Amino acid sequence: MKNKIFIALVLSAFCFEGALGQMDLNSSNYFINPFVLNPAYAGKFKQQSILLDVRKDASGIDGSPTSQYLTYDWGVVPEKIGIGLMFKNDVEGLMRHHVGYAAFSYRAQIAEEHYFDLGVNAGLVYRGINFDNIRAKDAQESVLLSENNYSSTFDGGAGFRYVWKDLEVGFAMNHITEPNFSYTNTIDQTNLQSSLLRQYIGTIGYNYEINQDFAVKPLVVLRSSHGAPIKFEGGAAGWWKDQVWLGILYKQDLGINATVGLELSEKMSFAYSYHYYTGSLSNVTTGAHEIILGLRLGKKKDPKADARFEELTNQNAELFEQLEILKQQNEANKKEIDDLKQGYSEAQKDSMKAVIDGLQELHDHYDDHVEKITSEKDDHSIHVDSVHHSSEDLDAKYRVIIGSFNEMGHATSMQKILQREYSQGSELMKNEKSGRFLIYSKECEHREDCRGELVRVKKLNSKGVIKGEPWLLKVE
Repeated sequence: MKNKIFIALVLSAFCFEGALGQMDLNSSNYFINPFVLNPAYAGKFKQQSILLDVRKDASGIDGSPTSQYLTYDWGVVPEKIGIGLMFKNDVEGLMRHHVGYAAFSYRAQIAEEHYFDLGVNAGLVYRGINFDNIRAKDAQESVLLSENNYSSTFDGGAGFRYVWKDLEVGFAMNHITEPNFSYTNTIDQTNLQSSLLRQYIGTIGYNYEINQDFAVKPLVVLRSSHGAPIKFEGGAAGWWKDQVWLGILYKQDLGINATVGLELSEKMSFAYSYHYYTGSLSNVTTGAHEIILGLRLGKKKDPKADARFEELTNQNAELFEQLEILKQQNEANKKEIDDLKQGYSEAQKDSMKAVIDGLQELHDHYDDHVEKITSEKDDHSIHVDSVHHSSEDLDAKYRVIIGSFNEMGHATSMQKILQREYSQGSELMKNEKSGRFLIYSKECEHREDCRGELVRVKKLNSKGVIKGEPWLLKVE
């Protein structure tokens, strides 16, 4: 008689677990904590994150499931390696589950903006039948009902996540080995076996930023167990300034889940979910309730700030490159001035200074007269310099000069800057008389053909890269 009672109680426990097991005992807040679905998400948020999740399913039904999750994950090497821990406690009627997993994730970059995350977890599952919750009417069975049965085994899972820009596609497989549990009947020492069925979870989501304040993420989840039909879940969550979020989720055959959450501080967050059951369960339960408390350790990383920092770093490198060219030009000019100074005595310095001041004044007024001079007849055209070239250059009578340098290396560096900053192509020539290297943008048969180009390059210098005023050079 006792043996029959034992078997009947165990079978009823499994049946009760199976009936309620059709519901999703995992957290419905995987918008917030996707790590509970897939170990590949371990360390996804880079910060150290601790989340406590308490859920009561089917309120109003005696013995309905109660679940508690505690998760920890951290991006040990940002964008590369993540680790995580998950502890779970479930009470479902006569059944108790105590689970502890450790997880590891690794990211590989397939191509630019294409990433592949692989995650695995392993741990110990402790499962038992708690007869303490049963009150026996027959006092002779009190011994049987005081003997709780427990069994434990190792378990593991794996998953991957593919990321392309804002698109995420994931797949996870839990209870890969379908671990077995054995319960012993102390009356006749017979065993009763049960196992955890292999579970498959597929996800697809998209992170869409509407503007700087609002973002939304639609998500689809497909679930199945070994030999069971596929179940659909779908919904979306929206965030406002990363401070407040709302979520809605539909679960096939189970109902609708709504979530509201907010950031209590820079380190803490809070969320509440309510699940409304559809179908027959709606007549016997008031719904499910879930609360999540979050704690973040370390400094929060802002992807937008990181991108802006990288942009500023690149701009800074470009500025340093331009500064180096200017420094080289300044050194060359300084050397030229020193050479000139050494050729004059102290008595000649005053007169030389007067000459230099006069030249500077002439240079200051030069631009005012360029347009006037270029409008005169050909025999009064601009002759800033005359250069003799080989026969291959005889076809070019005028050239628009936009840079002059003592060293060829400085001139070629300026050509690269002009191309990068203004998309301005240019050619290089050497003035045989002065020995300077000249950069020109266009060569023309006639002076009038170059006037438009001269006006254009003068207006081109919006970033101050070109030093001095461009001029026309007549080539003889």
